[in-house]
Amino acid sequence: MSGPSRGPSVEDVYRALDAVKDPCMGAAGLDLSIVDLGLVYGVEVKGGAVNVEITFTEIGCIFTHVIGCGVHDAVGALAGVESVQITPRWLPLWTEERVNEKASRALSGNREAMLRKLKHKSLPVVAGQRPTSVATGDGHA
Repeated sequence: MSGPSRGPSVEDVYRALDAVKDPCMGAAGLDLSIVDLGLVYGVEVKGGAVNVEITFTEIGCIFTHVIGCGVHDAVGALAGVESVQITPRWLPLWTEERVNEKASRALSGNREAMLRKLKHKSLPVVAGQRPTSVATGDGHA
């Protein structure tokens, strides 16, 4: 007769979660995980049962299913895991203060690069012409 399942350590789970990348960050060319972004609020391991408390950068995040599947796959692949539960946690609200140093540097550098690109993409105003505005759809610009 076998005893209770010996599950992974909390540290093992965090290492697995560090492999779960945030899809929005990937689209921006940044290699940041949900751990880097401070989206993991807690991990509890009881034998082979693992509960991961996570949040998202915004409540309407369209990638919740992608991140959730990534958490299930990464944690479920650990030796001794029999079940994975994800508990969404909305409070306290996520802010950039939760990111680690790696994410802070990446996000800061990305913002600076974006601002430099925006400055170079500005349209010059030709003397005597009004700047072009966006059409409102009602025949007026």
